[in-house]
Amino acid sequence: MNVAFIKCGSVYRFVFVFVLCMFLPRIQSKAQNAEWMYFDHTNTNMPDNKVWFTWIEADYAGNVWWLQKISPRTVSSFNGNNYLAFPEIETNSPNCGVHFESNDQPWYIYNGVLNTFRNDSVLFCVCIECWNQQISVYFINFCIDLDDAVWLFARDDNTQTYVLCKKTVTHEWSLNLAPDSIMDITIIGMSVTSNGEAWMATDSAGLVMFDGQNWHTFSTTNSDLPSDNIFDIEHSDDGTVYVTSPAGISYYSGGNWHTNSAYAGQVGKMAKGHNNEIWVIASVQSLVRVSPAGFFDIDAQGDGLQLNSFRNIAVDANDNVWVIGQWDGAATYHQGGVLINLPEKHKVINEVLVYPNPAKEFLYIQAPLTDHIDRIRIFNTSQCVLEIIKPCNNKIDLHNFPSGVYFLELTIANTILRKTFVKQ
Repeated sequence: MNVAFIKCGSVYRFVFVFVLCMFLPRIQSKAQNAEWMYFDHTNTNMPDNKVWFTWIEADYAGNVWWLQKISPRTVSSFNGNNYLAFPEIETNSPNCGVHFESNDQPWYIYNGVLNTFRNDSVLFCVCIECWNQQISVYFINFCIDLDDAVWLFARDDNTQTYVLCKKTVTHEWSLNLAPDSIMDITIIGMSVTSNGEAWMATDSAGLVMFDGQNWHTFSTTNSDLPSDNIFDIEHSDDGTVYVTSPAGISYYSGGNWHTNSAYAGQVGKMAKGHNNEIWVIASVQSLVRVSPAGFFDIDAQGDGLQLNSFRNIAVDANDNVWVIGQWDGAATYHQGGVLINLPEKHKVINEVLVYPNPAKEFLYIQAPLTDHIDRIRIFNTSQCVLEIIKPCNNKIDLHNFPSGVYFLELTIANTILRKTFVKQ
């Protein structure tokens, strides 16, 4: 049985579609002009195909980030054309991924400490000082909301209690003591919806939600959640919360959980897409696109994809779906790079092109409107500003620059975009 839902105002009408043919339990779908593209060391500048499957994240500039199995594992980024590795943090490999603010400021957790780096290279690592010297917190998991606030679930090592922490963009901290019912459980994921609800998924105790004042728990004993073993959690643009579990794909709407059991025993990681969509890994080489129109299967088997299995997933700023496996490169379900429902400043940022890269004599900046660019600066790897360029000049002379790696910083609509380029 398939479940489709149609949004009408703020009310969801649920339509249960009984599919008579047992061999076609789901809707097969492929976006117009969409295609699978595979990447590894044979067709890119990746050092090998050993992409570590534990996490993949997308920033706001069209890059995806993962851990590469360069001994030891190394934080890396890739945009479909250029691969960059950052061995400077090989001893600080994130445990639960890198998350980005809308200005592409990255954050990650390592050994219980919240860290950051900047300018597409780990030039410094910052430990966020605790706001209360009587509290010694160990950060476990985290996410970033639409207002760029960092939400962290943490353990207070002094009292052996758990707290939900929030850091705003102005570095103001707040914390809320978690209930005893979630002591000694594993938080496998977090998601904060547009209305400020902080959701935490566990591997054995269902879900926990903090609405800003009160805590709520959802399990098989007190709700219609079909399983307490949650694999992943995400939310769509309209605030609908989705989870995957052994029971299939479930979503929370109207105060109740609704489950599509056609995917029981098959689904795993999820990623938030554009246009109110959620993308889910299903079985070995297939995806599920969940939208207000229903559940749609996208099967990669038979497409000659060299990725043996789908283990993790992300959707980049251009609405392309990226999947990684285990030791066999990465692939993207390329949908033409159309931006959907992104704020205007993000549209401008993602339409900025810097080319060629590597460059020999000149570097060019292509933007929709030159007056969108407020400032242009070039840094070396020591973070020294080498040159400040007039925003109206889209051609940068590199003759006086020695060969090496540089960072181009563009300030656009109060947002900083950083690009790495190589001078040959």
